[in-house]
Amino acid sequence: MNRVKITARVVQGLKPKDKRYEIHDCELKGFFVRVQPSGRMSYFQTYFIGGKRQKYLLGDLKALTVAHAREQAIQILADASRNKNPREELKKQRVPSLSDFVQKQYGPWVLENRKAGKPTLKHLTSSVYSDFHSKKLNEVSAWLIEKWRTRRRKDGIEFSTINRDVSRLRALLYKAIEWGVINEHPFSKVKQYREDNNKKVRYLTMEEEQSLRKALDEREGEMRIRRVNYNKWRADRSHPTLEDLSGLPFADYLKPMVLLSINTGLRRGELFDLHWSDIDLNQKILTVDGERAKSGRTRYVPLNQEAFNILTQWKEQSKGNPKMVFESRDGGRFQDVKKAWARLLKIAGIQKFRWHDMRHHFASRLVVAGVDLNTVRELLGHSDMKMTLRYAHLSPEVKASAVAKLNRPTPKCPQEAKISHPGVVLI
Repeated sequence: MNRVKITARVVQGLKPKDKRYEIHDCELKGFFVRVQPSGRMSYFQTYFIGGKRQKYLLGDLKALTVAHAREQAIQILADASRNKNPREELKKQRVPSLSDFVQKQYGPWVLENRKAGKPTLKHLTSSVYSDFHSKKLNEVSAWLIEKWRTRRRKDGIEFSTINRDVSRLRALLYKAIEWGVINEHPFSKVKQYREDNNKKVRYLTMEEEQSLRKALDEREGEMRIRRVNYNKWRADRSHPTLEDLSGLPFADYLKPMVLLSINTGLRRGELFDLHWSDIDLNQKILTVDGERAKSGRTRYVPLNQEAFNILTQWKEQSKGNPKMVFESRDGGRFQDVKKAWARLLKIAGIQKFRWHDMRHHFASRLVVAGVDLNTVRELLGHSDMKMTLRYAHLSPEVKASAVAKLNRPTPKCPQEAKISHPGVVLI
């Protein structure tokens, strides 16, 4: 082993050889320079933690002076003497912030591997998680999470929304552990809020459904009128005109989407993910592919007459033999229809009714019509009965029939007994 006091002059005289070699300092134990055949030269310091010899890379000769490298080496030996592992400390310093981790690692992965990658990434980069964006991943503590969600609860955010936001953060940190970025996460100490799964669901009254259907027709009529006027304007200026909507069953995607939703109970994501290969118009069956379903299980939804007519007409109207049932303007998957939906509800005069509530409306109509809850569960794709039981109150005759079994026969009022006693004449 070559031992010499490592100085600037010694370092300058080092040349690469056919094999890797090291020059060890004769004054500072464990301090050495490694020279690679490629010409790369680096400073190292060895130390002992728990009886085991460790090596720490101080840096490249081009980036560090001998004096600076020696100072770092002395600091490492001092840390090791206090049982502080310099490699672990370095690892802590290299832990990225949540924002950097999302941008460089988790974001690209979630876009590639998760069906809801785009909305997930949008949420994680939004102001919802601003409390964590600048924090290093190992600084995200149970207390910080608790403080964050308590404030959101005070702002009126529902338990279910907060739980979903916490779940996204939990998934991110689990992946950071899997990839070796951090060693542990704080979620063993964070419990989810309890949700009321039996709270009253929002569905349409008969009058509201009529208003919604009327609003769809009005919207379609307005779109056709606007198209006629716009084409006239273009024709007057010798511009090519757009397709005439008057001869088509639908002016655009919204009406078939809405009517299909209230007749099948599909989740919004399942509707957006529908492929024509999932539709069997001959058998009148719609298949929700397990790979694209929230539950991960394939289910089959029979098409009633209205749903069948909608899909038949929409398929005839769709051009270019598209792969997806509903394609966005760029030919890809729809991400949302929030603006069109909000305008439609305004026309209909319906308040506090989300797109997801059409799924509740579908289930409610089934229960009111006397369909048993297990069949409703299968049509909705619920993994267990808990979620389906929220609709049980809409079928009061089921409960009434159950408690009626406890009825006991009402005793009849006893008639006056005719008693005959010897020697007594009853008048």
